[in-house]
Amino acid sequence: MRKKLLPFIFSLLAIPASAHDIALANSDGVTIYYNILSTSAYARSVEVTYSGSAYNSVSGEYSGTVNIPNTIKYNNLTYKVVSILEDAFYGCPNVTSVSIPANVYHIGPNAFYGCSKLASVTFNGTGLTEIMDNAFFGCTTLTSITLPEGLETIATEAFSGCTRLSSISVPTSVTKCGMHAFEGTAWSNSQPDGLACLGSVAYQYFGTMPEKSAIVIPEGIKAIAGSCFSGCTGMTSVSIPEGVETIEKNAFYNCTGLTAIGLPSTLTRLGQGVFYRCNNLKEIHSLMRSAPETGNNVFYGVSGATLYVPTSCMSSYEYSPWSNFNIVEKDLNESIFFNSTYRTFCSPYILDFTSSDVEAYVVSSFDGNTATLTRITKVPAGVGFIVKGTSGNTSSIPYADYAAAPAENCLIGVLSATSLKHSDSNMANYILAGGGESMTAFVRVPSSGIDMAANNAYLQYDNTNGDAPEIISASSSIDGDVNHDGTVNVSDVVSLINIILGQ
Repeated sequence: MRKKLLPFIFSLLAIPASAHDIALANSDGVTIYYNILSTSAYARSVEVTYSGSAYNSVSGEYSGTVNIPNTIKYNNLTYKVVSILEDAFYGCPNVTSVSIPANVYHIGPNAFYGCSKLASVTFNGTGLTEIMDNAFFGCTTLTSITLPEGLETIATEAFSGCTRLSSISVPTSVTKCGMHAFEGTAWSNSQPDGLACLGSVAYQYFGTMPEKSAIVIPEGIKAIAGSCFSGCTGMTSVSIPEGVETIEKNAFYNCTGLTAIGLPSTLTRLGQGVFYRCNNLKEIHSLMRSAPETGNNVFYGVSGATLYVPTSCMSSYEYSPWSNFNIVEKDLNESIFFNSTYRTFCSPYILDFTSSDVEAYVVSSFDGNTATLTRITKVPAGVGFIVKGTSGNTSSIPYADYAAAPAENCLIGVLSATSLKHSDSNMANYILAGGGESMTAFVRVPSSGIDMAANNAYLQYDNTNGDAPEIISASSSIDGDVNHDGTVNVSDVVSLINIILGQ
């Protein structure tokens, strides 16, 4: 008798146990499978799942249009549908349309992976907060997606491989975006060279970044996506505005041109390997009064750097990875010393000259003979500029939350001390000549080169034709500044009269 029972018992063990708790037809008659998450009277909830003991134990259990209800009734009790489980629709090739209700806050990893005929995804309400890794990977029929306001997280490769996805709307509520979230989509494949943003996300720098690039993150950005600037060796500085909350995995991986970085006070998270192999990074300027959450290997390969933190905040940084650096407390302003009326400058912070007696200028254009200076009131971090102050004085300049990139600026900022050559390939290098009260000129770096101190700037001229002059005069573009001394006053009236009289 025992021998006869054993095959029967083993056959029962071979039958897969059901992974779902409930199977109910929706209003369209489509059966949807659920797991019960909570039976509490105040929080009864379920998640959408698959049929069978594993995601691949039943093939194609969902097809056509699937309208997920906001609530279900089971055993005379009402449950909210709050989540779509990992792999719930994995590899259901015949699903064509999905409607996701307002109560759903979470879409799990691989939830719609490989739904190759999925052409429409509708989000109802603003309850959704996170879309996890590979959630819609390989949905090759999907052409557009409008993500709902309230969404906070788009995880790694969430929409990767959606080859026809050309229209993407990301809400400003997103504060975290993983690596390659939209990799291989029609949208990403059509982007021009430069930084592409989606809603509040700085998503990716496309193309090859030019050498000596000073990157300015736009206003309103809350998240710098994973791998956003990975391998951008041409980047020498990046201006990160207040409002940025997260910088995700490998965002600045192998950015060997970075020598200094400023981190805003709003930052709450640095993901894994953000500055991995940024081997030349020597200064980290943090405006955060409390150190942010960090992933593993954030500063892998960075050694001997100095970390500047706000006054009275050092204790917050006395643990790894921050404790690996020389920590210095610093007031929340930039100090500029003037050894003459005009000097060049470059700061790792965003600076605000709006209410200052000090004037800031960029070189908006030059023709090889004359450099035209344009006054600005706010300067992004890492951007080279000219300042006018009182010789012998040190001026204190407050930080700004944000500064737009100048429309044109021919100056190259230097955040760390560097050796400046007579020429770089076909580019002739110039430094601002010091001394005097009037707007001065740029002179070419001598053939022997010079050592340029940190927090400076220089000018470059394309010398492909070998016609680089030794001196480039400077001219202010301020309306009414006739004598080009950087201000408008009675002396400009005298100069104008002399011009009219031919003197």
